[in-house]
Amino acid sequence: MPQLFTWFYFKHVSAAHLEEYRHANSTAYVAAQAAYEETKWLGFADMECHRQSFELFKEHWSRFCTDHLPGSFAQQLATNIREGTLKPLLDNEKGRSAEEIMTLLISKGLHVAG
Repeated sequence: MPQLFTWFYFKHVSAAHLEEYRHANSTAYVAAQAAYEETKWLGFADMECHRQSFELFKEHWSRFCTDHLPGSFAQQLATNIREGTLKPLLDNEKGRSAEEIMTLLISKGLHVAG
């Protein structure tokens, strides 16, 4: 469902795939579309909008799992989704030294003038 949800934001390139998916798995399509409809006005322009959109999406995704996936797997997945949190990238990098971060960035293609 997460990937399908993102396709709604790029209908200009995904319309044919969305239509195909709608026929192949209408239940997932309807759930992803409902999540999109509820979050599209918030968008992801800043961290607060991103957090609100993410929380709304999590509600839809966990409900889809509970309602349409089998047994205890669905319940555990839905619980994991509901308990998931956004963690700012900065929190991941706080333990790294500036040199380590620069080395990583350079290895990923950062060009340093000098």
